[in-house]
Amino acid sequence: MLIKKNRVWAAVALLAAVTGFSSCLKNDSNITPTRPQAQIWFMNVSTSTVPATFYDNDVKVSDSIIDFNFYSRYAVYGGAHKFELRKQGGDSVIVNNISTYDSTGYYTFLMFDNPVKAIAIPTNTENYDQTKIGIRFLNLSPDAGPVDVYIGSEKIDSNRNYMSTGELMSASNFKLFSSFSINNTVTIKAAGTDDVLANSTDLPVTSFTQGNFYTIYLAGLKAHPSGSDKLLVNTFYSLY
Repeated sequence: MLIKKNRVWAAVALLAAVTGFSSCLKNDSNITPTRPQAQIWFMNVSTSTVPATFYDNDVKVSDSIIDFNFYSRYAVYGGAHKFELRKQGGDSVIVNNISTYDSTGYYTFLMFDNPVKAIAIPTNTENYDQTKIGIRFLNLSPDAGPVDVYIGSEKIDSNRNYMSTGELMSASNFKLFSSFSINNTVTIKAAGTDDVLANSTDLPVTSFTQGNFYTIYLAGLKAHPSGSDKLLVNTFYSLY
């Protein structure tokens, strides 16, 4: 599954997988499994308005414009990768990050803040339980203030402030839940109040189900209620 408008990213990952598979295909009775790849959720919540394109180890991945709330699945072979945003139509570097990826791991590559910063956040699967729902919340809005997080009518997190770079780098763990009476609605409220800042009843993940890890995030600016970077809440799979 590829989210949004970036199907060329899927083609890049698929081509790499097919190439790896073909090189290992010896004969009908001797087949080597496909070489594993790190699975990455690539996401930009920076409110910078500079149009950007994405490079992996100095190779342009696609011509897609990386704008606010751009997100896509991406896969790479294990090892060191330099992920880089460059100003569209030129070689001016907006931000880069060099991280080492485990080919069996799951990651979130996050671009945030303004000026843009970039980090790679691994998914910690040590507490995985196929009978539980794993959830992590990221407050990525610099002006929303502290917030409470609800799934349906159940508060799952409270008084969460905008996260620093250090907090995001260590945001690898997921809290486990058994179930939710309403599992397809997320609402963000100003902490300790009933003031709704953002909500979604049409989640990209459809609903929260046992055996998966999910990230819920708040992004955008409270000061821009009608802008393209207005407050929003969204979700994605962090283990699938």
